[in-house]
Amino acid sequence: MKIVITIFLMLFAITSFADDDEFSVQIHGFGGWGAGKTWSMDKEKGEYSSLRALFGLPQIQNPQTGELMTNPYYRPDLLAVLPADENAARTNNYMLGNDETNYSNTYFTLSTSANPYPNFTIYSQILLELYDKKVNPNLDFAFVEHYINDYFIIRTGRVKQPYGLYNELTRVGTVRSFYELPQSIYGPNGMTGAGFNGVSINGHHYTESEWGFEYDLYYGQIDIKRLPEVAFVMGNISLNDYFAYNEKYVKMSLNHLGGVRFNIQTPFSLKLGVSGYTGKSDFGDQWIYVFGAHTRWTHSGFDFSAEYSRQQNADGENIINSAYAILSYKFLVKYQIALMADYIKIDELPNDNRIIVKSVTGESIPNTQTGESETYLNIPEDILKSIDLGIAFNIWMNPSFAIKLEYHYVDGNFYSHSPMDGASFFYGNFYTKTHLLQGGVQFSF
Repeated sequence: MKIVITIFLMLFAITSFADDDEFSVQIHGFGGWGAGKTWSMDKEKGEYSSLRALFGLPQIQNPQTGELMTNPYYRPDLLAVLPADENAARTNNYMLGNDETNYSNTYFTLSTSANPYPNFTIYSQILLELYDKKVNPNLDFAFVEHYINDYFIIRTGRVKQPYGLYNELTRVGTVRSFYELPQSIYGPNGMTGAGFNGVSINGHHYTESEWGFEYDLYYGQIDIKRLPEVAFVMGNISLNDYFAYNEKYVKMSLNHLGGVRFNIQTPFSLKLGVSGYTGKSDFGDQWIYVFGAHTRWTHSGFDFSAEYSRQQNADGENIINSAYAILSYKFLVKYQIALMADYIKIDELPNDNRIIVKSVTGESIPNTQTGESETYLNIPEDILKSIDLGIAFNIWMNPSFAIKLEYHYVDGNFYSHSPMDGASFFYGNFYTKTHLLQGGVQFSF
């Protein structure tokens, strides 16, 4: 009910000015529904039984010395959610899919713009998303734009973050060939956010010969989402915090955010650009740096896009390298086939990709055999990467309504996770390869 009231009040406030001859209002909507099914084969199972012992045994073997040591992560309560068979594994969740076929994937975005005065425009966008059988509202952006000229446009408020090709269009499914944007850059890995709180300056110029440029500069604060598993592996939250975390995402706030994007448009239907930003994270009080390059080419039914992004902290650690390429072709007016390769990997984690073993009170456990002040456990390599190879077949009933069907083969567990409760990565055996069949409809108006 609160969601309905909020939307009604927003529309009433905007349209209350509509009697003014110079006032105009535009309302747009974007949405979709989809379903997905995942499966894996027995030969695609990873075996991490050494980490399973973290929770089930009062003592564990020190991985460096071989000596028995008190297990600081001993959690007999977690055994209740483990399969009785130590070799059992649950099929992973990924994007729209799970092993039981997930039908609860619906979203709707309401976007409005209004011109109360000449050269002033007010923009807002609200997302309503259904997951876990709950409707979750979110304000993507709400800002005021002051147009001075083509070279100088000021935006203030909660502004869309200008990054890459699609970050300002993440909700608009009718501008892409796959149901979801590539997860390596636009997924919940902390690479981008929907909107930032602050101010931006942007501009553009196009010539009669079809050359042109676009630029964005911005400053403020932004909240970026990460999956709890990714946040834990990258040291943003402790293992005990991970056990207790009940939200779908971990929110990382970046203050003193400063960013830039620059695009060049050519007469050959080719766009080239670079993006980057930096900000001070509330996790560890560290500076985060993100930068990348992107390109898109369209011609005679063909559409090719590719991007690369890299994220790291000021120490050159916690590096995330992401890249994707998509090629699609539309034929017979309304049919389209698309291919995608999507890649992400975490490199240069602190302590050589090892977890520091600490007590439940957060104290380090010394290694008495080596004299080191801390003891470590290795992180399995599959957790740190994801390679998604996808193929899609779409039917475009019109430019604003598409029916999509796609298959994905995923190598790695950066995004594809076991649905078991708690620390699913460390329960023992799980599948390192995931097959996904998903489809749905997307629309815009």
